[in-house]
Amino acid sequence: MKSKDVVKTVFGLLMIVLGVAVGLYVGIYLLLAGGLIMLIHGCQAPINATQIAWGIVRIACASPAGWLSFIVLAGCGLAIYDS
Repeated sequence: MKSKDVVKTVFGLLMIVLGVAVGLYVGIYLLLAGGLIMLIHGCQAPINATQIAWGIVRIACASPAGWLSFIVLAGCGLAIYDS
């Protein structure tokens, strides 16, 4: 195995792991937890309808955004790993 192949393999696996980590971070922490916090803060007095709406939008977009960031990074990593 050549050193070039080792670098490709390591970099590809690193991108796949990074894709999993970034997908979880974006989906769960940034959008889901951030949306819940924004929703709770919007319901406190004085009630802020815009903040409530953005909180609901963030919660609704949590799963697609997490999957999209995972697919982009893991897909690139898989393409590098397979080449």
